[in-house]
Amino acid sequence: MLFRKLKLNWRYGVSELVIVVLGVFIALAADGWRQQRVDRVTESEYIERLIQDLHLDTASVSNIMMQTEERARYCHVVLVAFDSEQRAESPSDFIEAVEYGNYFSYPSYSTTTVDELMSTGSLRLIRSTEVKEAVSRYYETIEWTQQFHEVFRPAQLAIAPYKAEIIDLDRRYSLVQEGLRRSCGPTLSCDEGIPWAPSMQDVSEAEADLAFERLLSKPEGRSLYASMARIQGVHYSNLASILKLAEDSLATLEQYAADEW
Repeated sequence: MLFRKLKLNWRYGVSELVIVVLGVFIALAADGWRQQRVDRVTESEYIERLIQDLHLDTASVSNIMMQTEERARYCHVVLVAFDSEQRAESPSDFIEAVEYGNYFSYPSYSTTTVDELMSTGSLRLIRSTEVKEAVSRYYETIEWTQQFHEVFRPAQLAIAPYKAEIIDLDRRYSLVQEGLRRSCGPTLSCDEGIPWAPSMQDVSEAEADLAFERLLSKPEGRSLYASMARIQGVHYSNLASILKLAEDSLATLEQYAADEW
């Protein structure tokens, strides 16, 4: 009789254990399911943010490419003036070419999202290996091209004092300030960007001819502008590579988002 009671108690204990174990497994499964849902939502948010960042980057890079192409053209205007010993451009275009040939602009890259993904370890939430590889290639290329900023700098600085001997930079700067005051008021605060003074375009033939004579009297400037033309070409090529990677990464991200959500 006592053995039978012990046997019944044993069976009861086993059943209780099974119920507890099943409860734990169900709870763990429920927690895992909830975590997966949270992870998928977080992943979709990161993907959307990366897409937005790449849209901003493609626009920024495209804009800087146009500026770089224009500045390379400025360098060639100066080189043609040296080689032909003629000023083929209008007065204002010639003066702009001398002044802006060594200017550089760089895109404003949106890296907040990828920095957050890397610093928090959240990159693991993105399930697609293709997406992660595309994003990595893009941002690694951006980082790699940063080295050229310092490489370009010496050539840019070499032209700065040279062109100051060709054109009146102080007057040009004062015209910019004049335009700012006219359009933006005494605080020089403009909501729609910085305008150019209309008088900057009013370069006289005499002023352009004087600058042209000064240019030809300093033949060492040709090598400076030739070097800058090459550098502007390298800068443009780097930007074109970045733009291609940005567009490819964007297409990969948008396709992934369309397939998953």
